[in-house]
Amino acid sequence: MDIAKVIHNMAGLAVITKEEDALISKIKLGSRMPDDWDGKDQFIRYELAGIKLIKNPF
Repeated sequence: MDIAKVIHNMAGLAVITKEEDALISKIKLGSRMPDDWDGKDQFIRYELAGIKLIKNPF
């Protein structure tokens, strides 16, 4: 397995508000992934908190 490829595939960035951060913390996913995480969707915590992310067109 090529570690550089794994890092590239897993790298992601989301800019959220303090209120959205509080929503993630409220569901206890502020610093961890859900127990049933598939290991692929790095943004699942946002979805579970009801936060809709908008893809950056750049």
